Amino acid sequence: MLGQVAFWLIEEPAGLVAVVVIENRQHPRKRVLTINFIAGRRLGEWWPLFVDLMDQLARRLGCTGIAAYGRPGWVRFWKARGVAVHIASEIMVRQL
Repeated sequence: MLGQVAFWLIEEPAGLVAVVVIENRQHPRKRVLTINFIAGRRLGEWWPLFVDLMDQLARRLGCTGIAAYGRPGWVRFWKARGVAVHIASEIMVRQL
């Protein structure tokens, strides 16, 4: 799966609950499972299982970490749940 994008769908009989886009990226010194996008509802119900599954997948793929991209609200969400958050950089090219 190196360099390929994968989609995770969380569904229930009533319909789609969430969509997650992940990528296994190889950097010069490390391999990282990257979460490029998360959207959905009732995150509080499925996030613990999601975190466990991403940890397992990252280890299986030989990754040394998990990175994610998202809006500032995600920082508050993950910190409130005890997930360590490190912000590498935030870049604004220009506001339209």
